Amino acid sequence: FLATDGFFGDELYVTAGTEASTRRLTDMILGQSGAGITHLTAYQGSLYFRRSPATDTLYQRKNGAILRFQ
Repeated sequence: FLATDGFFGDELYVTAGTEASTRRLTDMILGQSGAGITHLTAYQGSLYFRRSPATDTLYQRKNGAILRFQ
């Protein structure tokens, strides 16, 4: 899911349903600007998403890693 902690801007987070298990996956754009993540789509155990401004790059999160596709 997307969330902000008030410092990093909108970033991708994961949770197991408790506050203690909730964490930011990565700071995709270092600093205070958000990652611009859009189009979150879950499919066959992976999470796919795009970033804006549009770069025609598709990202996939699988097994804890964020992979980049061109």
